[in-house]
Amino acid sequence: MKTTRLLLTTTAILGLIAFTGCATEEEQMMQQGHTQAYSQGYGDGCHSGKQAGGNMFEQFKKDENKFQNNSKYAQGWSDGFRQCERQEEALERSIRVNQQMAMEREIPDTQK
Repeated sequence: MKTTRLLLTTTAILGLIAFTGCATEEEQMMQQGHTQAYSQGYGDGCHSGKQAGGNMFEQFKKDENKFQNNSKYAQGWSDGFRQCERQEEALERSIRVNQQMAMEREIPDTQK
């Protein structure tokens, strides 16, 4: 039971960190000198990448008009998508590994 509770708590914390990651990313990027179009594209791509990486709380987000007509938005979207998809996939793998380890600890040695 302790293992399950710890696993659920860890998963919830990691999920919150991942879920809120892109919210301030756009502002930080603009403070670092990126254009508004790139920053917005990155944010949209990040949400889309997280959804593609397995986050069921994210939605695909892409302004097709801007993507086709604004190279900064398109580059930001592509960069954000790739980065956040990789991060989400890594998070999902980590959760699966932790769940598997927790399940293995709960099985008595006589059943292994």
